[in-house]
Amino acid sequence: MLRAAIDAGVNHLDTSDFSGPHVTNRLIREALFPYPQDLQIGTKIGARRGENASWLPAFAPDELARAVADNLEDLGLEALDVVNLRLMFDVHCPAKDRSPHR
Repeated sequence: MLRAAIDAGVNHLDTSDFSGPHVTNRLIREALFPYPQDLQIGTKIGARRGENASWLPAFAPDELARAVADNLEDLGLEALDVVNLRLMFDVHCPAKDRSPHR
């Protein structure tokens, strides 16, 4: 499906490593690498999966840096075109007060 989308003229992929940790981006790489010159790849960071598949905030500087590094590695890229910070949690309270099940 990814190859067909590219063949049909799609030139932008929006992915997220935390949707399927290390799986989603590796599948994209397997299907499309080496990437077409005009393909732009964007990703989202700001969350991680808990042991029970719950969503957990990941906003600390080291977590954000690790998320970008994981995306780069799994996609086989040196740079990403777009990195979006996804705020899936209540940003008006301290992280310790956030429920991982929101």
